[in-house]
Amino acid sequence: MAYIGKTPTVGNFQKCDAITTSATATFNLLVGGVAVSPETANHCIVSLNGVIQAPTSAFTISGSTIVFNSALTSADVIDFILLLGNVLDIGTPSDGTVTAAKIDDTAISGKTALAVAPADTDEFLVSDGGVLKRIDYSLIKGGGALTFLERITASGASASSFDGNFTSDYTNYIVYFADWSPVSDTGLQFVIRQSDSDVTSSDYQSSGQGNQRASGANTSIPSGGFGEAFGRISYQSTDGNTNFVCAGHITIYNPLGTTDYKNFTVNCLSHGTSGSDYLYSWIGTNYFDGNTTAMSGITFKAASGNHSGVFDLYGIKNS
Repeated sequence: MAYIGKTPTVGNFQKCDAITTSATATFNLLVGGVAVSPETANHCIVSLNGVIQAPTSAFTISGSTIVFNSALTSADVIDFILLLGNVLDIGTPSDGTVTAAKIDDTAISGKTALAVAPADTDEFLVSDGGVLKRIDYSLIKGGGALTFLERITASGASASSFDGNFTSDYTNYIVYFADWSPVSDTGLQFVIRQSDSDVTSSDYQSSGQGNQRASGANTSIPSGGFGEAFGRISYQSTDGNTNFVCAGHITIYNPLGTTDYKNFTVNCLSHGTSGSDYLYSWIGTNYFDGNTTAMSGITFKAASGNHSGVFDLYGIKNS
């Protein structure tokens, strides 16, 4: 069977119960004795004394009541109030006529673009076997095994410290450093200390193996120190020449542990002192002796004087 004629308008059309007027402007809207709340005044057709009233100017809607712009009397007659409900059929919009301004901000659109990295609790929609489900970003984010925590850029600083970065989210940490050099002193080592105030001058033990390249020859340089005031990052350092810098990385193991001494390993390259044209490679192991207290942070510095350099701290994700 085919239907011929104008497309029917779809809506929830209801005629309100008869209303007895009195000396007031506000009247309750009932359908079958049950209160009803029209969408807006524009969803109502109201006839008063045989005249169709203009929405919003002649009357307004407040919840389940109609409010006329002036009080009626018992001589007035409300002929009928017809509620159109939510008229569903608005037709098919023409191509290119629905803009972002017509879409609510809670909808997914270009207006709601995320300008920063999602938080772990931000949610995505996925189809799980045809069933739409929410999933937290923390369950699907990538980023590899390292999480960037903080950068320090030192310029003529006496010390550079990471404090308060060690948390239960990570067991081990790694620091990448670049462009490190003492500001003026020559032949100084690049060193590390705990930031804790209870570290004494005999808390550090170190051992390492390196190679010195000078005048076309290679020389093995085993080295170590016991009962020192710092841990060793480089065997030798630069002379403050901006072209001669120290670079590498340090791995710090379980700094929040309270059972064992704190350990770290280092892989570093550096240049020799002024006029020597040395190149050093250095692999070292160190531990903080005599202290099993959880570390609050770490400090980098030259063995004496000030330094410059860039330090990036990463947490190594727990497996």
